[in-house]
Amino acid sequence: MTGGQPVFVAPPQYVSGPQYVQPRPVQQVAQPWPPRSSQPTQPAQQAPTFRAKPYDDKPAPVQAQAPAPKLEPLTLPSPESLGLAPKAPAKVDWNATLERLDRLGRIGHQVVQLDDGRCRVLLVMRTRQADQVQRIEATAASEAEAVGLALARAEEWANTGR
Repeated sequence: MTGGQPVFVAPPQYVSGPQYVQPRPVQQVAQPWPPRSSQPTQPAQQAPTFRAKPYDDKPAPVQAQAPAPKLEPLTLPSPESLGLAPKAPAKVDWNATLERLDRLGRIGHQVVQLDDGRCRVLLVMRTRQADQVQRIEATAASEAEAVGLALARAEEWANTGR
């Protein structure tokens, strides 16, 4: 417990002058312990010596080492060169594409980016019958691929006689 009354201890008392202490008599043991065996004992092994500091001998001189070879900076190949990253997507030339589709009878078109990253292109084409239209749809991994696929299907459809 803390915070109580201080406790005082009486100082030790010293006796002046030398004192003689009567040695006690040594008792003799009837048999030595441990009992001796009849076989000769081997000499005791000397315990290892431990030191708190190393020997006072000087350490061996350090030999001069050859200078380390100069290393060149490490360079890694680009992910594109390893085929790990997609190359830049091809751009669609919409002026040329729309001109070709207009010659084939385009009424309208729609480009949709899907949730999974793919692209869908929808073309609405004019037919010979006034009340009917032809839908052409293509889905691909990129916009350029989908437009190319839809354009190829539109040309194939136009060549079949509409």
